[in-house]
Amino acid sequence: MKNAFRLILCSTVFGLPFAVLAQTTPQPAPQDQTAPQASPGQVADQKLREQEVGERKQESYTAQGIRFGGFTINPNLELREKFTDNVYSSSGDRRSDYITVINPWVYAKSDFSVHEVEIYGSAESHRYAEYKNESDELYNIYARGKFDVFRDTWIAIKPMFDRAKEDRGSPDAANGVKPTRAYSRSLELDGEYKPGATWLRFDAGSKVMSFENSMLGNGTSVNNHDRDRREDKAGLRAGYEVVPGYFAFVEGRYNQREYDQTLDDGGFNRNSQGTEFRVGASIELTGKLKGDVFLGYMMQEYDDARFSKLQEPTAGIGLRWNVTPLTTVKTTLQRTVEETTAGSVAGLLQDFIELGIDHELLRNLVVGGSVSLTRSEYRGTSREDDLVGAKLKALYRPNQNMQIGAEYTYNGRDSSRDTGEYLTNTLMAKVVLSY
Repeated sequence: MKNAFRLILCSTVFGLPFAVLAQTTPQPAPQDQTAPQASPGQVADQKLREQEVGERKQESYTAQGIRFGGFTINPNLELREKFTDNVYSSSGDRRSDYITVINPWVYAKSDFSVHEVEIYGSAESHRYAEYKNESDELYNIYARGKFDVFRDTWIAIKPMFDRAKEDRGSPDAANGVKPTRAYSRSLELDGEYKPGATWLRFDAGSKVMSFENSMLGNGTSVNNHDRDRREDKAGLRAGYEVVPGYFAFVEGRYNQREYDQTLDDGGFNRNSQGTEFRVGASIELTGKLKGDVFLGYMMQEYDDARFSKLQEPTAGIGLRWNVTPLTTVKTTLQRTVEETTAGSVAGLLQDFIELGIDHELLRNLVVGGSVSLTRSEYRGTSREDDLVGAKLKALYRPNQNMQIGAEYTYNGRDSSRDTGEYLTNTLMAKVVLSY
């Protein structure tokens, strides 16, 4: 399985980009002095076709929102009904249930001639029909301000707050009577300088995470505060447009992870610092192909001498390919170091690969699907997990103010530790009302 997974990674990294590029390399167009000019409607339709299928906003089927000053505000109410056959992501005693989700959310965006402001707020009420302890309320709020400093330079800032609940299948899950609540607040800053063929891009951010304690069935309290931490990151990319639409780049990244408690409940100091270096290409072919491909090397060093330094080669892909005006294929490959407080594990070396497709059957009907594989190596132990995911979905827009969707999701984890395995099937139907 391990060799097969590596084969998938290598073939995806080296095979897919070149196959796609071979079909999308721009060719000089013949000059036609007599060709008629496109009408405004044809130009708008062409721009729409250049977007990925799943993100297209057909004017006839997109809510127009409320005009307020220099903003357009889009209020929405999303109603979801879900069925899952494994509420607790259990390897043995599987419990099924129905979940009703009520999710009002609002999105506002400016239409200034320069600069840009986005504001988003969402609240979700999850109600389980039988296992009511799983019910909860979740919140997410963020804002983003983009400032056009010069014609070829911009800077953006994004604060965010999130209240979520930990997935029952998480390796850090305390298996309490209720799912563990997790809170995060973050501040991100990024910017770009792109004069001509030269390209500079930076990003930086800080994220504070905290977890509520869990209560077991026997009344014992599980301390989760030893997982509370702050994660800082920064990155700088420098690139050059070798040929139109193809940028070669080098990139350096740094992260620092600092826990509130010096030692966790197992007596380990989990603070660490990491660096990553990348060399790759960024591709921007209007209407066809967009994304990044890179190779690199990553290191993560822990303050606790009992944890070995993690040093690994890395690779990444994030490509969106409009195969035809009606079909978009997306592929993602990434390697990351994830945090955990499970036993004597230093961290998770996680490889993720996903292939997805969206197809526009009608202007107001999009169907799609995806498959994914996540491999997690628990550094410091012999445990390895493979999480396989699959999704089928459909979204129908009968008019500007309504969306009707259906989705099937499969998740299955195969683990070298028997108690870590589970299968989950989830069905979901939703209606979204927008203004």
